[in-house]
Amino acid sequence: MSEGILKTDLLQLVPAPGQFPAGVREDAMRAGETHPGLVLLPAAFSVAERAPAGHWRPTCGYDAGTPFRARDILSTALRVSDPVQLHLSAEERAVYAAAADRLEAEQLDELTVADRLLRVVRVERMVRFGPDGPEGPRPCDPDPEDPVLLADQKLREQGIVFDEDTPIELGEAAQEFQRLFEAELQRRGRPLPPWAAGQRSTEQ
Repeated sequence: MSEGILKTDLLQLVPAPGQFPAGVREDAMRAGETHPGLVLLPAAFSVAERAPAGHWRPTCGYDAGTPFRARDILSTALRVSDPVQLHLSAEERAVYAAAADRLEAEQLDELTVADRLLRVVRVERMVRFGPDGPEGPRPCDPDPEDPVLLADQKLREQGIVFDEDTPIELGEAAQEFQRLFEAELQRRGRPLPPWAAGQRSTEQ
């Protein structure tokens, strides 16, 4: 009975007006008619942040299979990606690192750092089904990246050609991210990836 109640609740959910573009809400309502069936998937776990307006928003790009893995993703974000993306100072980075230490030591499900409220959340997942099978991508779903071959063709038309012997030059932000990522791997006692180890041997 509980699964049936959950399915009923999920089927009725559509993006709230005013919080999403009109096309997103229209596509969701249309999906309720074209694909009215629903199959529940195993629950996943992610990280959400409370926005200044009071609602919650996701902060990581993918779901984890366990709460522990979601905390691990959050810890890595606090030490690696947030310092680069938020342009944190040395003092701010220390605050974020201390928060990551506390998260790992106490296995917290909620954490406040620099006035940010972060929470490990349980994510209910589902697939809509219709007469033709599972629902495909909606018109509103973003798809900004070209297929690999098309992207390569466009670069070649611009005179940009990459091959295995062409070194990739990283920008300042990418170099900083790489440095922090490698430092995090070393902190955890994990080996550097082959590309990083090869670069280090070349530099030496």
